[in-house]
Amino acid sequence: MSPVRLAIAYGYLGDEFHGSQYQPAQVTAQGVLEEVIAELTWGEPPQEGRHSLRNASRCDAGVHVRMNVAALEIPTSLWEKITPTRMVDAMNDHLPNSIWVWGIEEASAEWNPRHPIRRTYRFRLEGCEYWNGVEVEQLEDWLSIFSGTNDYASFSRPEGVATTIRTIERISPWMEGEHLLGFEVSGPSFVWNQVRRIASAIEFLARGKTTREEVVSALKNPDDFVDLGLSEADWLILWQLDYDEFSFSFPEQGSDVLSRRDFTASFREQQHWCALAKSEMRAYIHRQGLVLRRANNS
Repeated sequence: MSPVRLAIAYGYLGDEFHGSQYQPAQVTAQGVLEEVIAELTWGEPPQEGRHSLRNASRCDAGVHVRMNVAALEIPTSLWEKITPTRMVDAMNDHLPNSIWVWGIEEASAEWNPRHPIRRTYRFRLEGCEYWNGVEVEQLEDWLSIFSGTNDYASFSRPEGVATTIRTIERISPWMEGEHLLGFEVSGPSFVWNQVRRIASAIEFLARGKTTREEVVSALKNPDDFVDLGLSEADWLILWQLDYDEFSFSFPEQGSDVLSRRDFTASFREQQHWCALAKSEMRAYIHRQGLVLRRANNS
């Protein structure tokens, strides 16, 4: 009998892992998950070239993850005896508190986690050390530069990628009420470091280190590389993945009461606030994980 393919939805604290993908002698999200799967006798221990899981998205060290998805195949006989909620509980009983599974859905045998119809990221510009704050309308204008299909050769690290052309379907300010935190961006796929380089370009614009015309030119003239920097990974969240084949439950977002930066404070006080905000990001991702676990395991 053919095995059952499952979609495992999970989140984790990015600063606790050396990225998402398995790496020998490094603590990675995939490696920790596969070790637990082996303990539960649902798969083989992780090793180079042989893995129980296949991840949807690859994330660098430091990037927080509200939602990533991995494919796992288990025997049909096991799936008939265990519920998704019991699988979620069993994995979380063995995982450290820096990573958690919050949902499991059955998928077709042909389903490929690498092909979501949409990936969504959030970036907290407010946390960047030299961010000096802008009006929402100004940020909307700068973000509009990146909407649509463009060549991101100057906004990526394209090692091993056949093309750097990508389509951004939606990019807009990330708001909590009147509080401007950063931006949210969605599209079918992204090249390596694309969102962090977009964030850095926005920060350069806010600080007067570049102009709108120079950013537009960098997109329109990909053969003329322009280095507009790379923002810290700590402020980036892989927020959501959407698939045609199935869907998880995503409850309405309430206010998470992330603290607001006081741009009138001294630079040293603002540096202190940035350190606090990094701790807030951890609590924010933990809180999101609990909400999603409750919503998908009633």
